[in-house]
Amino acid sequence: MTKIELPKTEAVEVAGEGPLDADIILIGEAPAKNEIYKGRPFVGEAGQKLDRFLALAGLPREAVRITNVCKVRAPKDKMDKIPQDELQLWESRLIDEINELPNPKVLVPLGNYACRAVAGLRTGITKLRGCPIRPIPAIKHDCVVVPTFHPASILRHANYANWILIVADLTKAGRIIDEWPFKWPEWEFIIQPKLKEVFDVLKMLEDANHDFVVFDIENPNNLLSAIGFAWDRSHALCIPFYWGDGRHYWTFEQELELWNRLGEVMPKLNLAAQNALFDFRIMAEHDIWLKGPERDSMLMHHCLYSEMRHRLDVITSIYTDLPYYKTDEDEERGSALHPGRETEHWQYNCMDCIGTYWAIEELEAELKEEKMDHVYQLLYADILPEIFRMNMEGVPVDMERLANVQKEMKQLVKDYTEDIKNETGVEVNANSPQQVADLLFNRLGWAPYKGEKTGKKALEKLAYKYKSDIPNKIIDIRAARKELGLFAEENIIDGRVKCEYSLARTSTGRFASKKGRGRGGMNLQNVKHGEQRRFFVPLPGHIMLSADQRQAEAMCVAWISRDEAMQELVASGKSMHVEHGKRVYGDDFNKKHPLYRVVKGLVHGGNYGLGPWKFAWMTGLPFGEAKAHLQGYHDRYPGIRNNFHRYVESEIRRCRTLYNPFGRRQVFLGKLEPTVFQAGYAFIPQSTVTDINKQALGRISKHYTVLLETHDGLVISVPETEVKFGIEAFQEAYDIKFEIWGMVHTIPIEITAGPNWEDQTEIV
Repeated sequence: MTKIELPKTEAVEVAGEGPLDADIILIGEAPAKNEIYKGRPFVGEAGQKLDRFLALAGLPREAVRITNVCKVRAPKDKMDKIPQDELQLWESRLIDEINELPNPKVLVPLGNYACRAVAGLRTGITKLRGCPIRPIPAIKHDCVVVPTFHPASILRHANYANWILIVADLTKAGRIIDEWPFKWPEWEFIIQPKLKEVFDVLKMLEDANHDFVVFDIENPNNLLSAIGFAWDRSHALCIPFYWGDGRHYWTFEQELELWNRLGEVMPKLNLAAQNALFDFRIMAEHDIWLKGPERDSMLMHHCLYSEMRHRLDVITSIYTDLPYYKTDEDEERGSALHPGRETEHWQYNCMDCIGTYWAIEELEAELKEEKMDHVYQLLYADILPEIFRMNMEGVPVDMERLANVQKEMKQLVKDYTEDIKNETGVEVNANSPQQVADLLFNRLGWAPYKGEKTGKKALEKLAYKYKSDIPNKIIDIRAARKELGLFAEENIIDGRVKCEYSLARTSTGRFASKKGRGRGGMNLQNVKHGEQRRFFVPLPGHIMLSADQRQAEAMCVAWISRDEAMQELVASGKSMHVEHGKRVYGDDFNKKHPLYRVVKGLVHGGNYGLGPWKFAWMTGLPFGEAKAHLQGYHDRYPGIRNNFHRYVESEIRRCRTLYNPFGRRQVFLGKLEPTVFQAGYAFIPQSTVTDINKQALGRISKHYTVLLETHDGLVISVPETEVKFGIEAFQEAYDIKFEIWGMVHTIPIEITAGPNWEDQTEIV
């Protein structure tokens, strides 16, 4: 066998390749093993990725020039191992190389080292990517730098989804060439205005009849420090309220006059924003109530690419030509408003405004081009006013009941803590795993379960094993303290619990909720059945009416899979879990059957591609049994894998995109592996159900106050004398038809009523 002598990598240089007169120059960091062996840049795995990204961006590799900062292999393939003086020499050679080219127009540095070499900036590539930058003065050409991630970075699993940003940045480079010469953005800001200047701009906005005006607030440490307005891509006004040392910008009389004028003008304008629900909430807390926003750049971007991040810096890097401007603000600790740096804060506010304006124009065009504008209108814009109202009003709480229960819980914590102390001689903090472990395993000498030291399941096992109430009392103390924390005084405002519902935090479009920033509250979609739900009550003189889409996701799976046996099962109108259990385990199967939990997990896990190992972990079954249960489920309903899963996998492989019956789409950015396909199986059923809920929300809110959104249902407050009409309104609201494989479907609802969220009785 002939031995192939590889070149000594430390000495071999890999020159750039591609047309010398190319408009676009891609600059990597250093060649690796494959590049050294073949004598060409970017021919290894990262190079194959780069070729793919160039193709997606419409840039043939043979039309661009590709080079590296360092022309030899870096020690251990790490740029930081190159001595600094040597790296500077390579950077100098790179600049000479660029200057010798006839007319490069766009330099695309791939990664931090390349970006520093041609742009001279030390800010990380994550912040700079996609933003046009002027090259360092040593580069003699009139060109633009558009940095992006190095393709090798996405070979790390955690960064894989960044491929779409690389494609976006390369696409921007191509667009700049198509529109050459590049026009560097210019802007005119009013950032330290006189009162007359503010009033003149407000008058102009009031009279101009703009399609939309962007506004943005700065709210460091929950202090409204500035409000900005932009009426095109380059003009903006910042209205300050504070100096960096805490002094008011205006006199009391001026600020009173200003707020009165804002209250007159702002409700008349078609205002748009980035994350409008937050900015609109802050204005409402200042008693200025605005028209429902038609345009929200965060939600428009979510509608198009739900798996991406939707921060304004990401959006502006893709859809605008603005430079990166958020570094100083993002790196601040505490307030971003400091003495002597006020103009930076106000400038930042104006940049946010014009960046949002520019992005909204581009997003609106893309939504129309992708035929997604109706989806955005139906599933985002139309329901934003009602979501805003729900966020502002919250859900009434039975304060008398809450006070009594809290008193009981505090007494329980006190009594149980004393019981444990009396029995063991030690006063222990039940919320401290370390103290609990020391008590149980050191002082009492109990043997811990492997891997389950002091969690709830471990404590339950220890209570049974050692016939002791101590572990159960620790569990009860923890539960009581958690409930006391949930309903703490700061989380209830004026007898109501409020949250912030969001449409942009899940890839399937499902609502998400969390505590409101600066005003307490709680995640209202995580409240468990039991005593917690009894605290939530309807408006005075009302009852709570709840609608739930029964087995909705399973129905969607049955229709998509075209599995006759499963369709027959869901068409019965009975519990799918119980009916499946009867078919497999006998007619006496019910919710109390020892395998009910297994069957319930089977329906979810089988429909959404759960593997046997995970199913075994979820159910506590031995692997062999778990595998047999799953296989039996798929043998009974073969269409799930043969039709539904196969369709999802083929579409994701073909175009990485799935659509639900209402036109909502999800673009899948991860590696094409089981977890991505499992997300695809979940997308169509889950997004279909939540989109029905959104439309029902828009309909029912015209008649009754919506209190809660529960993923597949709604809770409303209805006068006691109008229960019949409330039922009819719910049925009409959920009468939403959609097609799957050409067949028209609707999903039935179960309606319950009661005096609180927990004690509900089925009435339909």
